[in-house]
Amino acid sequence: MLRSMGISSALFKRIRNLGEGHVHFGLRKMDAILLVLLALLAATIMFWRLGEGSLGDYDEAAYAQIAQEMLWLNDFNTPRWNGMEFFDKPPLCLWLTVLAYKVFGINEFAARFVSACSGVLVILLVYILGRDLFGKRVVGLGAALILLAISRNLSSHGYNFVSLARVGMLDLPLILLLTLSVYCAWRGQRDARWLIWLGIPLGLGLMVKSIAGFMAYGIVALFLLSGSTSLWWRKELLWGLLLSLLISAPWHLGQLLIWGKRFWDSYMVSLTVGYVTGEQGHMRDALFYFRIIQRGFPVLYLLIVPAILYGVYRALRYKDRATALLLCWTIVPLLLYNISRSKIGWYIIPIYPALALLLMNLLVAALRKELALLLILIVLVAFHPILPPAKDFNPDVKAVASYSRYVVSKDATLINYWPGSSWIRPSALFYAGRKLLLVTDETELRRLCQNAQECYVLADWPSWEPLQEIGEVLYRSRDYVLVKAKVGVQKGEGGQ
Repeated sequence: MLRSMGISSALFKRIRNLGEGHVHFGLRKMDAILLVLLALLAATIMFWRLGEGSLGDYDEAAYAQIAQEMLWLNDFNTPRWNGMEFFDKPPLCLWLTVLAYKVFGINEFAARFVSACSGVLVILLVYILGRDLFGKRVVGLGAALILLAISRNLSSHGYNFVSLARVGMLDLPLILLLTLSVYCAWRGQRDARWLIWLGIPLGLGLMVKSIAGFMAYGIVALFLLSGSTSLWWRKELLWGLLLSLLISAPWHLGQLLIWGKRFWDSYMVSLTVGYVTGEQGHMRDALFYFRIIQRGFPVLYLLIVPAILYGVYRALRYKDRATALLLCWTIVPLLLYNISRSKIGWYIIPIYPALALLLMNLLVAALRKELALLLILIVLVAFHPILPPAKDFNPDVKAVASYSRYVVSKDATLINYWPGSSWIRPSALFYAGRKLLLVTDETELRRLCQNAQECYVLADWPSWEPLQEIGEVLYRSRDYVLVKAKVGVQKGEGGQ
């Protein structure tokens, strides 16, 4: 015990000493001006009509609901979804969303607030990275502008950086922490104290998206191993790793002590074995992520391969550590996600900042810096909208489920009838603002409606249409309905 207290005391002393000396971002007046302008531009794009529309199934509405249930139950330790323990992800972003709910209320804006803020901060960090890696502000500025390209497609969060920042998912906070880890690793080459700071984004990354947070560890490890061996054994790097464990371990160990095998099987086993070997998304498409990158950099994607090859040339011929870092940032996620059988578009977006920086570095090398920046501006203006549209994934579900709040009593049974599904529809659960009962079988639905004192059903119209004799439609918005069941009605009663 005394020994562990001594280690913690020494670690916190190291952290406190980081404030001494010359640890700073080295911002000058022009940098400050550009950062303010970038922040205004990025915030305008990220927050434009952010609170309009409706949440999407599955991830966005699911995370929004988990944060809502934390407030319902006043339990911020174990995440829950529809009253059941939800061990899929750590709670850091959920905690931040709860804070947003406290400030803005429980709505779409608050559910997406953390992701949008992360998007703005990534843009600013990309500028700083480009300036520091290559000693040219134009590289960071151009790369930041490339990432601000807009797509109007409703499902573009699967390939577009801005669109992903405008949905309430965990990926942009993860990208922010990954980018910050890369920055700390870069600064750590010259000032080893930054290797201690490195532990903060590494540990927080594990608290955002569990196993995906290890990408940052892989990128940093590959970068450090490819350089001077003097950094491998620095005590500051050890302190940084210990700091990352101090940040990420307590919640995991606490859940393991509370829930034991349930937590281990659901969280540890499913997230490692399940996500790597499980079949999600485009698992059999070997070129899937290359097509995602092509859609994520329209027009400019033609320069992605030359930019990577130029980076490889610089890294090998001139031992260029800047391009080596960006190549490590690109290679590790691309390799890991191509090996995995689960392939989903937004998984690869964490490499977009690295690709944007490599691409802009190539343009600056091939053209004058003014022409390179002008080319990026022309592409953005000519091929992309100026402002993004509102994300409206489930307007019918929002209208109907929100209406149910006013007509369904607290004591009534509210069913989500969704044949063929193993999940309650997340958007229906969020907008109904109460627990739902999932029913997927017609026979079970009839039995419940017969036995309940007061029973209501939320369902897609195509699923409900053959069962109309069971109840009366109270509200319908195109393809989604709220039905008040006729209690005690058997099959065939009241039918045609």
